[in-house]
Amino acid sequence: MKRFIAVLCLFVTIILLSGCVANTLELSEQEQADAIKKYPRTGLNLRPDDGAGMVTAKVITRIILLPITIGISEGLLLDERNATFSKYSADLKAQRIKAYYDSFLNKSKHIVIKEFGPPKRIFPDGNNGEIYIYEKIFTTGGHSYGNQNYYSHTPIRYHKSIKEFYFNAEGICYLWKTDFIKNTTP
Repeated sequence: MKRFIAVLCLFVTIILLSGCVANTLELSEQEQADAIKKYPRTGLNLRPDDGAGMVTAKVITRIILLPITIGISEGLLLDERNATFSKYSADLKAQRIKAYYDSFLNKSKHIVIKEFGPPKRIFPDGNNGEIYIYEKIFTTGGHSYGNQNYYSHTPIRYHKSIKEFYFNAEGICYLWKTDFIKNTTP
């Protein structure tokens, strides 16, 4: 009987903690709450704005579902929570990148050159200004792995990162664009 109670306590602890996902994306508590609000996934995940009654109902539902699904539902809940956090983390990254490039707007071309170096190409913008183009080609793959009897090589893939900064006649940045081209030729 003691063993049964110990196992039951372990299961209840796992169920209660399963609503708490390891914060591998380093989101703050507020960002996690915002992520769940922006990308709601499932009704059984514990949410920061759940009241005591709602938390109790969700935990009781999990206890009932656990023997039926043998833990599958808990795994699915965690996968959905991780997917929510991943989407929101990608949103935050895009916002930070946009804010970074927006910081060059209304700045002189000397600031851009100081940050990125001389451009690869310079074109006129058609209004007595210039377009500075920065290109970077990099590769992924090309790794070998295996053992004595079998070797495998991952293919080398080329990718191109392009940044464009548009300057008016006074040399002040008024527009920027970025592009990423996967699997391009060198």
